[in-house]
Amino acid sequence: MKTNKLEVKKFLTEARVLIQDEKSWCKKSPARNKRGIGVFVDSPEACQFCAIGALAKVAEANHGRFENNLVYTMALDHLSKQLEWRPITDFNDDPKTTHQDILSLFDKAIQAIS
Repeated sequence: MKTNKLEVKKFLTEARVLIQDEKSWCKKSPARNKRGIGVFVDSPEACQFCAIGALAKVAEANHGRFENNLVYTMALDHLSKQLEWRPITDFNDDPKTTHQDILSLFDKAIQAIS
């Protein structure tokens, strides 16, 4: 399957929309329910996502399992490149990282594709 830049850009945009509201973003877990308890990203109770959890949710919802998803992998690469290859989970979970920092990361990755 050949993946083009527009697919990756759309994928990143969908993940960003998922965590656009600060109440929909979390740290220390790919996904959480409304009580703040960690759940699988494909759980119907999942309502908060970390950066990678948001990507995984989009992959699960639109493209099947995320583990073998080329668009998911390419989206991860675009985010990682913006962090100079720092692990995304480390950045997301860093106590100094704000919600706005995460949104800016997605914005930079999306813009870099254009």
